[in-house]
Amino acid sequence: MKKSKKLVVAMLMVMAMIVTMLVPTMAATTYTAVEGTSTTFKKYLVMDVNASVPSTTFKFTVSKGTAIPAVAASGTTPGTMEVLEGIGTPTIADVTFAAGQETFTSVQTGDSSVTLNTNQKYAKNTATISFAGIEFPEPGVYRYIVTETANTTAGITCDTTEKTLDVYVTDDGTGTLAVSSYVLHTGADAPVAGTDNGSNDVNQTGAALTDKIDGIQNAYGTHNLFVGKEVSGNQASRDKYFAVTVVISNLHDGDILNVSLANDQVAGTADGNADANSGTNAATTSANASKANVTTMTANASGTATATFYLQHGQYVAIQGLPTGAHYVVTEEAEDYKKTEGAPNVTATLVSGSGTHALDDPTSGDIADADVYTGYTNTRNGIIPTGIITKVGPVVGGAAILVVAIIILSAKSNKDEDEEEEA
Repeated sequence: MKKSKKLVVAMLMVMAMIVTMLVPTMAATTYTAVEGTSTTFKKYLVMDVNASVPSTTFKFTVSKGTAIPAVAASGTTPGTMEVLEGIGTPTIADVTFAAGQETFTSVQTGDSSVTLNTNQKYAKNTATISFAGIEFPEPGVYRYIVTETANTTAGITCDTTEKTLDVYVTDDGTGTLAVSSYVLHTGADAPVAGTDNGSNDVNQTGAALTDKIDGIQNAYGTHNLFVGKEVSGNQASRDKYFAVTVVISNLHDGDILNVSLANDQVAGTADGNADANSGTNAATTSANASKANVTTMTANASGTATATFYLQHGQYVAIQGLPTGAHYVVTEEAEDYKKTEGAPNVTATLVSGSGTHALDDPTSGDIADADVYTGYTNTRNGIIPTGIITKVGPVVGGAAILVVAIIILSAKSNKDEDEEEEA
C-alpha cells in the first residue's frame, strides 16, 4: 500500500515537472512582426472639356492617426473595433501630371471616386504610399492620416481635407501576422465590428465602410480667350490680313493651350472662325501672306506662350483652357490703319452654343471667372474729291448760255438797225 502511494506521488511529481516545463514554453510564444508593403490610390484632375492637362506636381504627407478604444455592442447597436495609432513614418511619392497626357470625357470603369459635370473631362495618375521598413507587431487596425499639400499652379483647386488610411494586420490562424488590407476613407470613426467582433469591412461579408474612396479629386479651373478683327472705313480693305499677337503668361513650363480656328461641331467647346492660312491678295503685305495660323500654344520655361494670328475682317480665334490667374496681352500691327481696342461689331458664338458675345473686352488683363472676348478695330478713311466736271459744270454751262444770249441779242440788235436804215 505504501509502495502504491509512493508510486502515485512520484507520478504526480513527474507530471507537475512536465507541466512546469511546458508553461514557460507556451508563454514564450510571440508574434514575429510583419513588415508593411505598399498601397496606392488614384489622383484625379477634373477640368473643362476645352482645357489641356497642365504640367504640375501634387504632394502629400502621411502622419500617425489617433488611437480609439474598442466599444462593445449594445443591444442592436454594433460595437466598434479598436484603432491603434500608426507606427513609423510611411512615405508617399509626388504625383506629376504632364502637359497633354490622356484625358477621359466619361468616368472609366474602376474610377469610383471621380465626378464629372457637363462639358468636363479628367486625367488621372497613381500615388504610392510605402510602408517599407515599418513592422507591425500585433494584429489590429493601425491608423494614418493622408493630407494633400496645397498646389500653387494657376487654376488648381486642391482637396486638402484629411483622409484616413487604415492598415489591417491580421493573424492568419497559425500565429503568423499578415497585412491584409489598406483602406482609404474620408471619415474618422472606428470600423464597425461584425458579429464575431471582426471588421465588416475586411474580415467578413457585410456592410463595408460607406465612406471608402479610391482616390482624391482636384479641379483645374480654366476659361477661353476669343481674339478677333474688325475693319471699317471707305479706304479699308476687308480682304486684308492683319497680324495679331497674343502673349499669355503665368503658365507652367510645357503647358499646352489648344486654339480653335473653326467650329468642331462638338457641344461645349469654344470655336473660332479663322482661316487655316492667310491668303495672298493686293491688300495684304508679303509679310502677312500665306501664313499658317497655329492650333496650339506651348508655354516656355518662364511660363509664357506666344503666338501670332493672321485675321481678316470678322474673323476670330478661340484660345482654349487658360487657367484662372493667367495674364493675357493682345497687340497687333495696324500698318497705316488707325486701331482702336475692341471689335464691337464682330460677335463670337458662346460656348454654350446659345447666343453670341461682342469682342469688346479689354485687350489685356487677367483670366478670372469668365471667358474673355477681345480684339481690335482697324479703320482707314479718305476724303474723296468730287470730279471737276461735276463741280465746274454748272458755271461753265451758265456762261455758255450767257454767251449764246448775248449773240442772239446782238444779232437781233443788228437786224433792227438794218431795218431802220432801209426805212
